[in-house]
Amino acid sequence: MSAEPAEPAGPAAAPAPAPLDFAYSWSVKEHARAQHVIRLRNEGFRLLFGGAVTLAVIWNGVATWFAIDDDPGYLQYSIPASLIILLAIWLALWGFGWTDAWRQQRTDSSLQHPIHLIIGGHGLRVRGKSAEVALRWKAMKRVTETREFVLFYFTQGKAYYLPKRVASAAQLAELRAMIAARVGDAAHLMP
Repeated sequence: MSAEPAEPAGPAAAPAPAPLDFAYSWSVKEHARAQHVIRLRNEGFRLLFGGAVTLAVIWNGVATWFAIDDDPGYLQYSIPASLIILLAIWLALWGFGWTDAWRQQRTDSSLQHPIHLIIGGHGLRVRGKSAEVALRWKAMKRVTETREFVLFYFTQGKAYYLPKRVASAAQLAELRAMIAARVGDAAHLMP
């Protein structure tokens, strides 16, 4: 008489899907672009940017108004101040991304080797030649998809990025489903 194997005490758990492994070569240009996109999606940055533009418009409006009353001295301060504000906006939008990318290129020799983003049941792992970082799904503040990147935010203003150019349409569909199932309302994905 042989004993039959015991049946599980509940519905059988579905096997976890295989992790998605995306490998890509790091570039200064792409990193700077990703930092630009991340910065633009930061609400605090958008408020700061809007405030700077508003300040420049008000400053120039007041200077022009005073210049109409035959006092052009205000314009000699208005134009340089506006140029400084425009430079600060450019630095915030593009410059810091470029300087960060150049610094990383200069100081991190592992960027000469492929970077792997591995996305699975436990979350995201970013693996380079000499380091690996893991980010669990619970730790993600939000996941946002743009035309070029999938952004995995671990703070309100910092994110790991996956260049969509390295994923096939089928992989992107699988990735979207995984993200939607794991982060729920914190997922902002493209259709």
